[in-house]
Amino acid sequence: MDRIGHCDPYIEIDKDGERIHTTQVLKKTSDAVWEDFPIHDLEMESVLTFTVKDYDFVGDDDFIGQLEITYEQFLQDFFNVTDRTLSL
Repeated sequence: MDRIGHCDPYIEIDKDGERIHTTQVLKKTSDAVWEDFPIHDLEMESVLTFTVKDYDFVGDDDFIGQLEITYEQFLQDFFNVTDRTLSL
């Protein structure tokens, strides 16, 4: 995070501990929104882990937060929802 509260966030998406997608980095924002995720055709009991990080040009990226949810719960909570904010 920079001095004025902005960061360069991105999300790593894992299914049952295996990376299935990494979103694009959104530069210099404090209000990140990703339009869609390539999450489909998974087993209902699959566990999805969304790890949000702040990209750093030098050094390790900073951990911002994490959400762990089953694919079944993901579908129940997010199917046909156009705008959803989650606390990490």
